Amino acid sequence: MTLTFHVVSGAALGTVIGNPVAGFLLGIASHLLLDIIPHGDTGMANKYENKTNKTAQSVAKAYVSIDAAIGIMVLAILSAVLPPALTDLTYSLTIMGAILPDLLVGLAELFKRSVVLRKIKTGHFVFHNLISKRFGDIPLSLGLSLQLVAMIIIFDRILF
Repeated sequence: MTLTFHVVSGAALGTVIGNPVAGFLLGIASHLLLDIIPHGDTGMANKYENKTNKTAQSVAKAYVSIDAAIGIMVLAILSAVLPPALTDLTYSLTIMGAILPDLLVGLAELFKRSVVLRKIKTGHFVFHNLISKRFGDIPLSLGLSLQLVAMIIIFDRILF
């Protein structure tokens, strides 16, 4: 899933969970479970891993950068429009848990010698590839479209 989708799903969970520790752990769990659903980025990830394809690596880095920026903007909007009672520590920690797995994958890319980060990245992709490696992925355009629809539904549930 996109980082933006993980932000929105973490925000939704964070508004209904009453415990910050549970929220953080459920945020991580939600990330891993949502990543099991094929969402169209397997091809881009595979091209990124092919170190000889510099164009594909640049496209993947731009995709991640744009997604992160949109995720931050969505988080700012959510935090501005939700009642203060819903944007407490639990809300924040749940969102942090929901995006932590992708942050750790990014850190694994930067610190390639870290055995711990490599193991976390490998574990993350076990979930990410659980269905898509076996049955194939969907087109990226469809994955992004479905995530957009799901985010609109989640926004509707949170705000109204």
